[in-house]
Amino acid sequence: MAWKGHTLRDSARTDKFPGKDWTLWYRGVLLGDDSPLIPLEISGIGDMPEIKDYDIEMVATHGRWPGRDWMRGRTIHLSFRVVAKDPTKLADLMGEVNGAFTYGEREEELHFCIPGVAQGAMAKVRGRVRKRSVTIDSKYASTLSPIIDVQFDCTDPWIRATGTYHRDMTAGTWDKGGIDVTSPDAPMFDFTNGTAAEIPNTAQIRDQMPAVVANGSMAPSDMAFKVYGPAQGGVWVEVRKPPTGYSVDALALEAPTGDLVGKIGITKYGRLPLELGPSDMFEFDTKSKKAFITQFGRRTEVTSALAFSQWFRLDAGTTVMCYLMSGNPGEEIRPRAFAYASVPYLRGQVSWTLDKFI
Repeated sequence: MAWKGHTLRDSARTDKFPGKDWTLWYRGVLLGDDSPLIPLEISGIGDMPEIKDYDIEMVATHGRWPGRDWMRGRTIHLSFRVVAKDPTKLADLMGEVNGAFTYGEREEELHFCIPGVAQGAMAKVRGRVRKRSVTIDSKYASTLSPIIDVQFDCTDPWIRATGTYHRDMTAGTWDKGGIDVTSPDAPMFDFTNGTAAEIPNTAQIRDQMPAVVANGSMAPSDMAFKVYGPAQGGVWVEVRKPPTGYSVDALALEAPTGDLVGKIGITKYGRLPLELGPSDMFEFDTKSKKAFITQFGRRTEVTSALAFSQWFRLDAGTTVMCYLMSGNPGEEIRPRAFAYASVPYLRGQVSWTLDKFI
């Protein structure tokens, strides 16, 4: 059976959440995609829960003494349509709906992936079904597509991640010197915790844009970089604040711009200019404030030899631009780089993890 261009399955049951846009999953039942359960309206997922304030009324003066704010629980209302091709299938589907969306003594995970909510991440919230309603009328009988309304009550208001995700990034030759960490197709991205955002071994992309990194979590993040050769004359990472009113497209083929937040790099190894072979690596960690060179399988600390040691961390809510630069402008250099975050946080548009957010 088809629904607005989608061929629908006869059953809404599925073993796991597929994580596609505009889908939800609860207790083995899928809503959206090719499921015969079509989401119509959702409220409460994208909202900030109500606040309990503990402000104290001032005596004999104006105003109140500010107290600590706390969030109440989250209430989610979900409306969806059941689409069946005959009365028998409708009976089966209503059995699946009633079996999944029913009362229980413990909270279950409601998984969802909705563009614009939680920045589009695959996320989940824990709750219990406190209400389920369906109108049985002539339209119910004639169309075999009743509308179901469900209410979830969540004692924990936080929405949390379901995993870690990444996508390969592309590097380009820096016409004015060095290599730009870039993603022509999706310039906004976040470095991830545990899973690397990789800049593959290529220098064929000429359309350059800086990597815009947005920390959307509730906590600051330290970062770690691993830069692989070949590279000559030194390598370093520059982190800058975006200029006011910037456009990523407008920054293509331009020298690094914006106020400098941090700069870590090395130009010499021993007494000679740095030269990284294809299997060599330069790495640093802003949490430990240490840097290392790996050559011929041997890892050596080079913190004291850094030419640039302006350490930084990414505060919550901060957006920066990251540039991976090379020491010999004009040369065709093909490095690879991995970047990690020390704490989970939201993605911009490409790679992310998260712990909790509202």
